[in-house]
Amino acid sequence: MAQVSMGYYVTGTYQDAQRDKTHRKIQLDVASMDDALTAAPIVLGYLTACTDAVLIGYKIAQEFENDTVSLATAGDVSQGAEILMTLSGRPAKSASFNVPAPKAAIFGAVGTANANVVLDPALSAPVLNLVGMFDDSAGECFISDGEHVATPGFIRGYRTPRKGGYRIA
Repeated sequence: MAQVSMGYYVTGTYQDAQRDKTHRKIQLDVASMDDALTAAPIVLGYLTACTDAVLIGYKIAQEFENDTVSLATAGDVSQGAEILMTLSGRPAKSASFNVPAPKAAIFGAVGTANANVVLDPALSAPVLNLVGMFDDSAGECFISDGEHVATPGFIRGYRTPRKGGYRIA
């Protein structure tokens, strides 16, 4: 089981006169990210010449997929774990992150009042690592609008039902 490249894509965001936005994702026929960086503005220029909407931004990405088809042995993507964290430098502000199909191990013991409560990061290495990826001192990711999470930033977390995912037959 390996993640293999499915190619490079450009997604253009267009806005109309009513300020409504739409996205168009186009697969690029290129061999590298450098080629994608060159091709994307050209391709979006062709599309922009055909629309009254305004190109307000775009992103370029390389997508990867698992090269073997196997179903998860557990989990349900209609369930989530919503984790609330304090933003760095803004103690009155918070952001949340939703974990799809959360493992039972990140919640309190079944049959207790905390069965639907995400464990404190001090009690769960997976939760500690997840919150840590947004940390302002060593995190690899932004949580919201280019912001990091304070240290310590975990406020609380809980199980949340979500609208069902889609199924691929």
